This record gives sequence, C-alpha cells and structure tokens, in this order.
Amino acid sequence: MTQIDDFMAHIFHPGAVHLTSGTKGGGKSHTAIAVAEQLVHDVYPSVGKVVVATNITMYHQCGDLGNEETLIEDTPENIHHIETMEELFPIVADTIEKYGREKVLILLILDEAQNFLLGDLNYGNLTVAMKEFMGIIRKFNMAVWFLTPSDRNIGPAFRNFMNDDNDPGNVTVKWRKDLAINTKYINAKKLEMDPKELIAVKSYDMDPVFLRIPITEWTKTWKTTEKDGYCYDHESSATFKVGNFDFLNFNDRMGGVSSIKAMSTIRAYYKEHEIASEDKINAMQNIENERVANVTYRLRKLGLTWDAISFALDVPVTTLQRKMKNNCTISENNEDDDENSIKNETNKQKSIKKINKSRLKKNNASKKTNHQTRGGLASNIYLSNGKGSKECILGDPRLKDDFEKSSENGSNEINESRIDTSIPNGKYTFDELNRAADCCLSDSD
Repeated sequence: MTQIDDFMAHIFHPGAVHLTSGTKGGGKSHTAIAVAEQLVHDVYPSVGKVVVATNITMYHQCGDLGNEETLIEDTPENIHHIETMEELFPIVADTIEKYGREKVLILLILDEAQNFLLGDLNYGNLTVAMKEFMGIIRKFNMAVWFLTPSDRNIGPAFRNFMNDDNDPGNVTVKWRKDLAINTKYINAKKLEMDPKELIAVKSYDMDPVFLRIPITEWTKTWKTTEKDGYCYDHESSATFKVGNFDFLNFNDRMGGVSSIKAMSTIRAYYKEHEIASEDKINAMQNIENERVANVTYRLRKLGLTWDAISFALDVPVTTLQRKMKNNCTISENNEDDDENSIKNETNKQKSIKKINKSRLKKNNASKKTNHQTRGGLASNIYLSNGKGSKECILGDPRLKDDFEKSSENGSNEINESRIDTSIPNGKYTFDELNRAADCCLSDSD
C-alpha cells in the first residue's frame, strides 16, 4: 500500500465533504474529473469501489477523432450525470444493492456550486435541503465534492472546516490551486513540471500536501478524444436543483430507518412519489382540457368558425370539438357544427353587419361626440375585413386615456367612432385571432 493510496483512503470515505476553489479556467473541473477517473478505475484500492454522480456534462466519441457529428452526451460506466437531487437517491439504492454497503463509495461532484449555494441565498430551498443532506450523506455511503471559483461565494456550512474555531461547517477536505505557491514549491524541490499540474490538498486534521494531477482520457477535449473515448465538457455551465422532490419530507421518512431497510424505504418512497406525480399530471391535464374547451366555446359564441379557432389555438378541429363536448364547463348545451349552428353563424354575421352599418350612419350624422369610453371595451373583440383594423387595437392606450378623462368628468358617454370597425366578411387576420384567443384565455367572461 503506497503513501498516496493511504492518503486517498483517508480523504475519500462516506461522510467526507470536499471543496475546491480557484479562478475560472484554473483546473477545478479537470482535477475533479481526473481524480474521479482514477477512483472509478480502482487506482487507489484502499478507497474501495467508487461510483460517481455529477452535474458535469460528459461526452462519448462514437466516431473518429475530432468528429463533432458523432459526439453524444453520455457517461462512462459507474458515472451518472444528474441535475437534481431527485435523481440522486435511486442511483444510491441501485449502487448499494449492486456492490454492497461495505464495499462502495458514492461520490457526488457538483460543479459551479456558487450558482445554487450562493451565500446570500442561505435560506433558499436547495440550500436548506443541502444543509440537512450534509448531515445524512454517511448513511448513504456518500461523499460530496463542491467546485466553486471562490469559497466566499457559498455559505459557511459549505466552505468552513468541521473543526473551525469560529463557525464550524461540514468541509473535511479543501483543494486549492495557487500557481505562485506551486512555483515556489517546484523550485524548492527542483522538480521538472508545470505549476498548473500541482494542487494543494488539506484535510481538516492534516497539514496540506501537494498532488500532481495528470492529464487523463476523460480530461481531454472532444477534439482530442479518440473513438469510443469519453471526455467532459470544458465549456458548459453546470446546474443543480432540488427538482420535483420534497427532500425534507424524504429526510423525515428516512429518519429512524435502519441501514438494512434504507434501500427498500427509498424504493417505497419513490414509488409513492411517482404515483403522486402521475395524479398531479392527470389533474393538470384535466385543467388544460377544460381551459381549451371553454376558450373554444367562447370563440364559437363570438362567431369564429371551427377552422379559424383551430388555426388560432393550433389544435385540430376534431380535438377541439371533442374537448368542448366533454370538458366545457360554461354551458351544458355546447353547439356542434351542424346545419343549425351554421345558420346561427350566418344570422349572427348578418346581425353584426347591420349593427356596424347603423353605427357608421350614426357617426356620419353626428361629428360632435364626446371622446369618452368604458374600461371594459378594451377586452372586447372586433372582426375586420381581413386587412386588420387600425381604429381599434386591444389594449389601445388611447382608450385608457379616454376612460380616465371620462372618470374625471363624471361622464358615461362612449365614443362610438373610436370602437367601430370595418364590416366583417368572415376573413380574419392572424393578429386578430391571437387577440381573440388572448381575450378568451383571460379570467374574465
């Protein structure tokens, strides 16, 4: 057993929390991926079997060297890409059941930790969950490794050593690359290496040591990764969220559960959670079907044809008719597109024409009209001759101005010339249909 093997076994164990800080492009991700590759490939046997979960994106080169078209997002064996806490625990259960609790370490590597553990978001949902999570990782044979440009970007719980005199945190190991210190060390030892290859590692209970981080297969770029090889994405920004997952409830469920029942409890919780999610999805789908049905009913009442509504809502006519029949809650007697509804539609169009002609005559007969209106008119829909009317635009600020003036003067008279539109002939512009849909999607009837 070598000295480095002993050291790695000392710092990588269930319950350990690592923190790497340093400037962007300084090699934080490179270090974590290189070490992870060595751990997964059993370079340090005293650590035991290691499985990694990480938010760092990895690629698999399925084609020739440097061929971007054959590059796919994929991970090597025993590496899992995750972006939510919800995804983590099924991996934990699978891993422990596969390798045995006494023989495996699950290492969670989270890059860009400042994005979700920001110091001034100390009471955010994920931060609170992660604080509780730190207290139970040993129970799940886990170690965590945070990567961030500056440790001051994250809260004390995630940046301070567990034996800190002033404000103890959860950290057991810190990694730090300082090129000036590295250069001084190399010169003192008369070593032949690039300062970028060294990184200082300090455990909470030991003096710092220097490790040489090699270039490994996984730390290459996609341009230099050969066929069937893997590499990590050097440019993407990693993320991590709680997901559709109540971790605090999960943690309560796991409390008091013995280690031999922990995995079955995880399975049971996720099964219940999956059923609850399906119920929620079904409920949301029912709400959406009802919304579409009610919108369709309102648009039909306004005189729009089935084809026009289908175009505006981007839903097939047959689907609209089925949803309006089965899900509409506005009226018990929804209209079908039969001969009677066609006659009603024709009569309705004629009535609209007569009303508009009457308004036009009235406006021509009287030029003196008070420029006042009511606020409710801004939500009505008017149909034009297909070229689009410029006289009445939904939400027109001029209508708002007139409304404010009418309120001041105490007048309820309406400027008919402002709201008149051209006589409709059954042709509607795309903007008009959009405005119609927006109106009917609103809460007001």
